[in-house]
Amino acid sequence: MALSTPRLVLRPFTPGDVDDLLSMDGDARVMRYIGTGLGPRTRDEVTASIGRIVAFAAEHPGMSLLHASTRDEGRFVGGCGLFPLPEGGDVGVTFPDNAASQQVLRKIGMREDGQAEHYGRTMQMFVADAPAQDVP
Repeated sequence: MALSTPRLVLRPFTPGDVDDLLSMDGDARVMRYIGTGLGPRTRDEVTASIGRIVAFAAEHPGMSLLHASTRDEGRFVGGCGLFPLPEGGDVGVTFPDNAASQQVLRKIGMREDGQAEHYGRTMQMFVADAPAQDVP
């Protein structure tokens, strides 16, 4: 099942997406902000990673990494998704120096909420305020 925005199509990754994910996970500039600060991955590592992504999505509906492509050209632009934090909690986190991801979180309506330890490092925390509910 795919989700669409005016500019993007988000869908589950499939085993056929190795080249797309390798273009992201093979880039050291991207991978320095993933988990504990991983290095670039090889094709074999990306193939194994897609297997884990697919399995995780099957076991945790509504969570996992999604394939993001442009709606007009279908060009792969990255991945996004929801994952539980290893240490618990239910907020967004970024590396403190990852200004690009922080800007994305702000654009989708999240706000900064201090720092906390995750992945063995101090991370910048973001939260999304629940919208006001109409009370009958």
